[in-house]
Amino acid sequence: MSVLNLSIFNNRAGYRPGIEDYLFEKMNRLNLEAIVNREILKTSVRSNLKHATFYQPITCRHLKFIFNEAMKTQIPFDHFIDIGSGKGKACFYAARTRKFKKITVEFSMSLVKVANRNKSIDGHRNISFLNEDAATYSLPDAKCLIFLFNPFDDIILERFIANNYGHFKRHQSVIAYAYDVHRETLLLNGFRTIMRAADRKLSLYRFKAPIKKRD
Repeated sequence: MSVLNLSIFNNRAGYRPGIEDYLFEKMNRLNLEAIVNREILKTSVRSNLKHATFYQPITCRHLKFIFNEAMKTQIPFDHFIDIGSGKGKACFYAARTRKFKKITVEFSMSLVKVANRNKSIDGHRNISFLNEDAATYSLPDAKCLIFLFNPFDDIILERFIANNYGHFKRHQSVIAYAYDVHRETLLLNGFRTIMRAADRKLSLYRFKAPIKKRD
């Protein structure tokens, strides 16, 4: 029986995905598993580059956990929105496990090009990769599961929330936040925690419903 040699795959840029991630990329012939540092990201929004982190794909096991927890809310999500989608791993994973329209937003033009090449191989037509700035992006007028893998700092996160304040008031949208280092920003801007797994640094948030005044 042959044994897969993961040493090269695991050591790229210090990222250590599991066997499921290796198989997901290789069996689907996608380009996903690599780290892209902020300094080499190409974007037309240069002023916000200093607020970005870097591209790193989330593991399949964490994606599975996030989707399972999100479905426990019993909210009928129309869209899966990946803010800072990079090469599109979360969307391609979602396309194989859930039925909703996938829209991803990535401000790096170079990563959007890679994501679209992946899409041409993957074949799912209900995925759209948008080269836009999250700080000015407006969410669709529908229930959304919004995924963030720590794509930017608290400044851009707060701008994203402010720009979509009306959306969050109208809809039952949920933010799924991986490596949730700026979760306090969500709490300070009207969100409540639905779930948090501290050991995984994964959490779900929903905008607080306004308190109804008694007659």
